[in-house]
Amino acid sequence: MEQGRELDRVRELIVKKSREKGVTLAELSRLAERNEAYVHQFIYRGSPKHLPEDVRKVISISLEIPEDDLLLFPVIPKALRGRQPSVRHADVDAPAQQSASSAVAVLAAPGLPVFNDGDTLDMDSPREHTPCPPYLVNIPGAFAVWVAAATGRLRPGDLAYVRPNQPPRLGDTAVVVQDSRLAMIGELDRMDGGTVSLKQDDDQAREFKREDVRLMKVVGTYIG
Repeated sequence: MEQGRELDRVRELIVKKSREKGVTLAELSRLAERNEAYVHQFIYRGSPKHLPEDVRKVISISLEIPEDDLLLFPVIPKALRGRQPSVRHADVDAPAQQSASSAVAVLAAPGLPVFNDGDTLDMDSPREHTPCPPYLVNIPGAFAVWVAAATGRLRPGDLAYVRPNQPPRLGDTAVVVQDSRLAMIGELDRMDGGTVSLKQDDDQAREFKREDVRLMKVVGTYIG
């Protein structure tokens, strides 16, 4: 998304309100404790794809915008409005088509807990909630993670859906939970003896002792 191209409603709203309030995008970035180009890049380059919760709160207060207006995720699944959500699916565990009945099930289901990479995995205290995809309805402990670093097809700002009781295989995208903390999300590179290793793009593989961690498979990804 380069400057001069059409902006989505969230980015357009931030530009409009910042001009009305006389607040520069660089000032918003500093208030959010990010580098000065952060908000500008979000708006005009599409990076990150979605604003993290802490940045949304700062912009909401600074520009007097309801925080929910800064969310790109729909409250009602797009399938109920005649459109399919733009979702990449890791494999057959995340069916590509969403029927009317499964879409209704999404509305009836509680929101899926969302965490940041590095958070403590406490289902009672997530960062936020997002509509639950149909293939995770009634799956105990399912959750989603904001992607912070590029990993295979995942890019920063994507939302990774995790099925905790499904073990990943080599080459799968997985989440590592260590001491109840989301230690890493990456591609499962190796399982050798008592160690496992995962890697992210342009980074060396990171090793963990198998007895110290739980591996959980990423079964789908929301790309906005």
